Amino acid sequence: MKKPKAQKIERLDYDECQKYISHKLGYNLRDTLGMFKGKKHNSKVEYRDFWHFLCDHCEIHNGSEFYMPTSDEATEEWQKPILEAFNEEFGEGPYWVWW
Repeated sequence: MKKPKAQKIERLDYDECQKYISHKLGYNLRDTLGMFKGKKHNSKVEYRDFWHFLCDHCEIHNGSEFYMPTSDEATEEWQKPILEAFNEEFGEGPYWVWW
């Protein structure tokens, strides 16, 4: 019997992917409406952070992998184009995160 070999799992670096999608869509996924854009705080704009959405919908912790959720009835309109962009460019994952 041969000794088992370690399996290699291909994972996407979420940080690199989110930077690419931010560039593609033309806005920061951590602040989609630009509340903190530039040096001024714009209190008239709602704070929307795609990372917080992911943390609420996926089991994410330091050094973990996760799969991108799909759009459903609970998905807000601002989240849909981001999810679509991730799925078009990279598929469902898995994505790797660490901090």
